[in-house]
Amino acid sequence: DNSGSLSVQEVMAAYDRDPRLQHIFKLLSIDRLSLYELFELMDADGDGVIEQEEFIKTMYNTHKQDMRTQVMSVRLQLSHVAQRLNQKVDLLSGSLQHMADMLLTPGPTDVVSTDL
Repeated sequence: DNSGSLSVQEVMAAYDRDPRLQHIFKLLSIDRLSLYELFELMDADGDGVIEQEEFIKTMYNTHKQDMRTQVMSVRLQLSHVAQRLNQKVDLLSGSLQHMADMLLTPGPTDVVSTDL
């Protein structure tokens, strides 16, 4: 559409209708599903649109590096992010439990006298 950007629908439609494009992606070891996943990775803000220049740059870099290596690298990065996120959740959970314990433990002024 000459906007300078590509939607996931435009990329997938071009792939579906152009056998030459399919052949080029096949040479890069990119099938239809991998192309969709690659687009999702490039779409950092998740709006379904990427800049055409970024798409071309990523495809060029893919040509220089095996797709399986790139996928492995992304999975490793995601694993590290998940580990850090789990650590933060554990810390937050511990802090919340400590606060709950403090709120539920009677203090010196909360003790009920049994002297009658």
